[in-house]
Amino acid sequence: MGSAFDNIKVPFWKTLNGVMAVPASWVSQDELHTFTGEVLFNEPTIKDLVDGSGFIPQAIFMEYPATAFVGLKLIVDKKLPDTEIVTIDGSEYYVRAVELTHDGANCKAFLEKVDNDYGPQNQ
Repeated sequence: MGSAFDNIKVPFWKTLNGVMAVPASWVSQDELHTFTGEVLFNEPTIKDLVDGSGFIPQAIFMEYPATAFVGLKLIVDKKLPDTEIVTIDGSEYYVRAVELTHDGANCKAFLEKVDNDYGPQNQ
């Protein structure tokens, strides 16, 4: 039997995903396998980023269970960071870095939009 945190972690993640998650996919450039799943996605608008701070494209990230997108962190850690691309809600993003979060059960991937178009759709 796990700790109190462990006992609520999975149901909490499932509830949060049910409310806020968006579909994502990744085609491994090394393995040519397609991975799909739901991620928590953060893509601030230009207005969000310039209100009191500089424009930081690295503020775009997705968070997902470490059991999804298996191998993404390892590949990004080994190679140039613009070789792996994830598709989220129809837009493509380079995966710049992947970190394990908290107890290692989740990953946070820092992204940059492939077309670098931070135009009207993000305002």
